[in-house]
Amino acid sequence: MRRRISATKWPERETVTDATQGVQLATMRELARYWQTDYDWRKVEARLNALPQFITGARDAAEYVFSAAPWRPEAKFPGAQDLYRRLTKTLGAEPSHHAAKSYGGLLAVAEAIQRAGSTDREAIRKALHEVKLMTAFGPVSFESKNGFQNQNPAPSLIIQVQKAKFVVVWPKDAASGAPLHPTPP
Repeated sequence: MRRRISATKWPERETVTDATQGVQLATMRELARYWQTDYDWRKVEARLNALPQFITGARDAAEYVFSAAPWRPEAKFPGAQDLYRRLTKTLGAEPSHHAAKSYGGLLAVAEAIQRAGSTDREAIRKALHEVKLMTAFGPVSFESKNGFQNQNPAPSLIIQVQKAKFVVVWPKDAASGAPLHPTPP
């Protein structure tokens, strides 16, 4: 991870002094420096690996439990299961929602660059408003709201444990199954 962080290709500095264009470059550089030099990845990894997975740890008590998730490979988004299989093979482990979200973000950037016809930052910024994609992470579009520019209103998924597996039960257009309620005796 440290090698990847050190190889980061940084963009040009933002054109405003506030957060309306996203996190400031200086903040991201400082965060990357912290991750590269001070953060103890192995210590955190050991703590996470010490925790039992929810379904495994809770066993039968996990059945019918509802929760929210930003992404699940079971969601009926085009390419979600294929992306999950490819990421699992590449990473050698189950990918988090961050990997799927990053994939969707890269598709959006590629679409914006194609629409802009160049890598000019202003042309790309304008082209982002035209981007409307359905990705393996779900819908990607950019809107300006409450003074913040280019926000992607990504929906949460409601999941339920059914037969010891997570099932996406809402929204209906992404659901891989129906919610089971009331809880059977």
